[in-house]
Amino acid sequence: MLQDFKTEIKTLLIVAFIAVVISVAGILLLRNDVRNQVSPTPSPVPNDQSVLDTSNWQTYRNDKFEFEFRYPHDWVGPFIEGPGSSVVSSSEEPRVTVQIVTESGNLGLFETLENAEVGEVVEANLIFYSKIANDSIGGYPAVRYTADYRNVPAQRLPTGEEVLIKKDNQIFELRMWGSSFEAVRNNKNTFHQILSTFRFVEVETNLKPAEAQTPAAGACAGPDLSDLAEIVLVRTPDNVPVPRCLLVSGDQRLQIKNATDEAITVTLGRIQMTIEPGKTQADSHTFDSYLASGVHSISSSPAVLAPEIWLQ
Repeated sequence: MLQDFKTEIKTLLIVAFIAVVISVAGILLLRNDVRNQVSPTPSPVPNDQSVLDTSNWQTYRNDKFEFEFRYPHDWVGPFIEGPGSSVVSSSEEPRVTVQIVTESGNLGLFETLENAEVGEVVEANLIFYSKIANDSIGGYPAVRYTADYRNVPAQRLPTGEEVLIKKDNQIFELRMWGSSFEAVRNNKNTFHQILSTFRFVEVETNLKPAEAQTPAAGACAGPDLSDLAEIVLVRTPDNVPVPRCLLVSGDQRLQIKNATDEAITVTLGRIQMTIEPGKTQADSHTFDSYLASGVHSISSSPAVLAPEIWLQ
């Protein structure tokens, strides 16, 4: 009887084992069949890194801090927002703005983020910085990150990715902000394209000598608070430009309006521009990057009237 009992136990174990094997095989076959039936064809992932056509983009050049970058042709600027801070902005709503701060004191933040792990969050002055990656921009080390400004008392517009670039011991800070987070996200690729054009340049240090230290016209108009000093090219019966003299500061840039009926080529120092009739054009160089202090005359072809430039 004991032998019969052992035989029954053995038979039950064999049957149970076979049942388990069959069950596992059935489950695997069923999962494979379901996978083959419901797995969709992967949908294409939007390529945020698609290359934009930059052939007609404008160039902003800053001779004082020796850098330049390009930005969309229908954007406006650059505008001086404060000491060492310039911005360029889209011309249509929802508006976004790219800002570059050239006198940033964030050397410590740069070093902290550079040594942080990707995805690590660093807090400084109630701002939380999340590192994206180390990079190289314009041939110099850079770090990309996002910043959470919600704990900062002063109101901040929505921002996207930000970048710190270290040249020697100087930090250049670039960021994009806009009227909404959606606007910033939709222009992320534009920001990346702008970064790809950023480079440091060698600036010609030779300044055009002044023709005089005081203007022949006596009192001069200006300077105003704008970063642009505008002159108007005209023809008048008495051959006297209005104003006869324009006082400018070194950090301003020349803007010329052609009020004649033909294209005019204007030369001031090493700067030359051709302005179509009825159009206005601004140069990207500040006066102190190519003119010595004093009075300078503007030459034009064909000859038209233009005020003297008095740089103080």
